[in-house]
Amino acid sequence: MAGPLCLVLLGVSLAGLLLPGGSVFLSPERASSVLGRVRRANSFLEEMKKGNLERECMEETCSFEEAREVFEDTAKTTEFWNKYADGDQCESSPCQNEGRCKDGLGEYTCACLEGYEGKNCELSMRKLCSVDNGGCEQFCREEQSSVVCSCASGYVLADNGKSCVSTEPFPCGKTTTGRSKRSVIDHGGQGPSEAEAGMQEQYDPGDLPATQSTLLLLPFNETDGSPGEDSSSVIRIVGGQDCKDGECPWQALLVNEENEGFCGGTILSEYYVLTAAHCLQQAKKFTVRANGTRTRRKATRSHTRWRWSSGRPSPSA
Repeated sequence: MAGPLCLVLLGVSLAGLLLPGGSVFLSPERASSVLGRVRRANSFLEEMKKGNLERECMEETCSFEEAREVFEDTAKTTEFWNKYADGDQCESSPCQNEGRCKDGLGEYTCACLEGYEGKNCELSMRKLCSVDNGGCEQFCREEQSSVVCSCASGYVLADNGKSCVSTEPFPCGKTTTGRSKRSVIDHGGQGPSEAEAGMQEQYDPGDLPATQSTLLLLPFNETDGSPGEDSSSVIRIVGGQDCKDGECPWQALLVNEENEGFCGGTILSEYYVLTAAHCLQQAKKFTVRANGTRTRRKATRSHTRWRWSSGRPSPSA
């Protein structure tokens, strides 16, 4: 009796297990949708085809070398990689005052417009008259935390508000006399004139230390060097500019007895020319040439410091 009862119970149990079978097995259409995958770009022989950004870096995580295969340009790859690796640092527009942002790895840089500086171009650069004359070619004055340029008589302010343009044939400060072909030193083989001889005074350099530097001797007002000479070998003032012949009347040239220019100077007045102390060691006798003319003078006094008293310079202790 027990045996037939067990068989009945086993049959009922198996039937119960088979009833939910319809929900376990899916139709072919539904099964395909579960196992489906978007077709990869260039999936057929993909390694033999040109790099594809979608395949290399969008569907999968790519390296810098794999991205380089797509762009085939280091600069473009770096620009993409900076955003791909850690996001776009310029997305929040951190640069102020119309600065241009450039993304980097974990950082960014701002290219600021003229007049601004700082990490985010947030600082305004105040370029007043005390710095490079405010950018003015001639006169500069400050008004309301800004500079206003102006020009001397005979000039008008250019459109850029900085430069000055002459309006007269011979404006103040601009001379156009040609080079003198004769020198007051040359008197047809004769010595100096009586007037010049009266002005001669022997210069005693005293105990000024001699310079150890070598000087490049150039003809007066010739700043381009000799023909064929490499301009990089010419010793020049840092940040200096070429001055056309006759347009810098405050400049002077010291010329030695061999008719060679050995030092420059600045005309302070009709009696004084400012030059470097070591220049006075280069020659015992020299002449001063200004604007193509020469004046025979001997240095009679040198000052290491200056102080003005009653309109006259005097040595300072």
